[in-house]
Amino acid sequence: MALDGTLHRIFQRNLRAIRKSKGLTQEEVADRMSVTQANYAQLETGQSAPTLNTVERVAVALGVGYEEILSSKKLETVAG
Repeated sequence: MALDGTLHRIFQRNLRAIRKSKGLTQEEVADRMSVTQANYAQLETGQSAPTLNTVERVAVALGVGYEEILSSKKLETVAG
């Protein structure tokens, strides 16, 4: 089951913000998930709608709870 439109946009926005706040590259997160950087990039750009399993895998790779990735509360991003 893939995420619906609104939740997908929230996921996409938070995914990049969390990754950057942790100082990680797309390649590093992709390696932790055992996927290619291109596959991971599709999650951040919204080209691929994540399944709930993917949300869990990303959360583990980023070291956060899935609730943080799916939170509608706007996350602060790190400049850069």
